[in-house]
Amino acid sequence: MGRSLIGKRIFVASPGDVAAERKLVGSIVDEFNATDGFEQGTAFFVRGWEHLSGTVQRPQEAINELVLHDCDYVVLILGSRWGTPPQLGEGYDSGTEEEFFEALRLLADGDAPMRDILILFKDVGPVAKADEQLNRIREFRDRLERSREILFNVFDSEFAFSRYVRGSLRQWAGQGIEPYFKLVTLPEALPLDEILTNQPTVALLELAKAKADEGLAVQAERLFDAATADGDPDGLVAYAKFMRRAGRYQRSLELNGQILSNAEVAGGTDRKSASRRAMALAGIGIVRRKVGELEASRTALQEALQEAGPSGDMKVEAYVSDNLAHTLRQLGDLEHAVIALERSRDLRGELTGDRDAATLINTARESLRQRDRVTALQMVENALDILALDKNQDRVLYASAKALQARAHFELGAYAQCLEFAAESLAANEHMKNDDGAGICESLMSRAHLALGDFPQARKYADSSFRRALRSGNKTGEAAGYWNLAQIEAAEGDLTEAAELTDSALRVAREGDNVPLEFAIGKWFEGYIDRQASSTPGAAAD
Repeated sequence: MGRSLIGKRIFVASPGDVAAERKLVGSIVDEFNATDGFEQGTAFFVRGWEHLSGTVQRPQEAINELVLHDCDYVVLILGSRWGTPPQLGEGYDSGTEEEFFEALRLLADGDAPMRDILILFKDVGPVAKADEQLNRIREFRDRLERSREILFNVFDSEFAFSRYVRGSLRQWAGQGIEPYFKLVTLPEALPLDEILTNQPTVALLELAKAKADEGLAVQAERLFDAATADGDPDGLVAYAKFMRRAGRYQRSLELNGQILSNAEVAGGTDRKSASRRAMALAGIGIVRRKVGELEASRTALQEALQEAGPSGDMKVEAYVSDNLAHTLRQLGDLEHAVIALERSRDLRGELTGDRDAATLINTARESLRQRDRVTALQMVENALDILALDKNQDRVLYASAKALQARAHFELGAYAQCLEFAAESLAANEHMKNDDGAGICESLMSRAHLALGDFPQARKYADSSFRRALRSGNKTGEAAGYWNLAQIEAAEGDLTEAAELTDSALRVAREGDNVPLEFAIGKWFEGYIDRQASSTPGAAAD
């Protein structure tokens, strides 16, 4: 029997310096059409200036009217070149710029088929002195970010680029063809060079951290570039952490590697050098865990711990111990995970003379694992009280505390309160551009909505959480995303789809060596099958 497919067109806009990525879009679409697209009843067709026949119209105008206007989606790719002005253009500095703003106009037109725009920036690394072309791209990224109306992604490898495109294809394949419009307005360009003038390195670094806290990642990145131009190890540690939280794992690994290759840091026998080595190795270990390379994560964090002890920096040693415990728990090594966590508690206790917010949050997390929700809530609330008194409040700790507060309420069956606290954590994570943290919140919100019987909202947050994990390459998030979707299909009675999604969840958890998650998914599905069997009329009794 034949199968009906809905055809959707994708316009690819880009200057000439990203020709390889432009070509790759076609390959990714072909692969998707043959697999997921067929299953979802969608076939995508890639369009671009190459599909334009001869015409007497202005070339860019012809591209817009004869190709772009018929498309449902746009993939915009930018590297280090902004492009050249179109012939007789209407105030645009490049053909790509004109295509983007024409796409925005179509997006705001309910009669046009345009439904979404995927914007991808290639990470060109630090540049000593950017030319006008690169400055235009940076200003454009800043305008997008400050608008907070249209999302974009930065890729630092072919793998990351492919992941972003595939994630969007999955999302687009599930969209209908009913009329849609969205009005997007960008703020005026801000000359970013003004904030880099005559600033000492220390001031640039502090300003970079402040901009990151404000959620202005583009400005923060420019400032971090300037602050670390001389290879300052402490600046590189902060920059690597910023990149990791932004989901740019390859760049984070490169920055941590730069610290370890610094001759002064690598050969230093003083405590400061040991502390810097520990932080760089810890950063590598955290990235390895996020991409599912748990054995490599354990190795890096154990090496970090060996450096942290001689450094005499108890705060660094506690930080490394916390992360080692997290990795060991995912590997299923609970005995050594508990030892590492207890070491972290002891160190933080010595540092503060009492429990600090980080210790309370870590202890609350452990209490939740032991099903002691009431104690966990008390500790989280105490941690939030401490954070509220700190004028330089740690936003990461605040977001973590709110997520734990939401999870405890979920496990207590208080779903409305869970949604309230998860939304607060989600807002904090999105402000920091922390996709992993935001994905955890959305996953929890999906489960809470599912428990309340609100299937559309459950699917909305499950889809968003899943897309975040695919974009960042977080294996735990990807496995949890498949599991969330499987639970929704199970609740709606589609056993076949639930089984397929569960199989995908188990496969990804296995690829990431996440033993506890794999066990939890398998146990849930076994229980689901048992419940289905027992509820089937005529089922045999034990």
